[in-house]
Amino acid sequence: GIKPASFDKVNDPEVKEIIEGCIRQNRLERLSVKDLLNHAFFAEDTGVRVELAEEDTGGKDCLALRIWVEEPKKLKGKHKDNEAIEFSYDLENDSAEEVALEM
Repeated sequence: GIKPASFDKVNDPEVKEIIEGCIRQNRLERLSVKDLLNHAFFAEDTGVRVELAEEDTGGKDCLALRIWVEEPKKLKGKHKDNEAIEFSYDLENDSAEEVALEM
């Protein structure tokens, strides 16, 4: 199919990718609502990012995680805006609420 003329005016590659996924001719190849809702573009920006501090091999009950606070206004205490807080999370014994309160 032919893309709309205004498609070339879209500068953001991520937005272009989403549009292309929505206008594919074959409906089976189009992005579903579930795909769109799970896309990072539509994720809520909380100003906080959590990532694995070390590779998860799937055999551990405890994960090493790193949290980045990307919004300086949310930082409290001695941490600089370019620092991450590293912590362990025990999958068997910890709860997210308890770990958050400890921080």
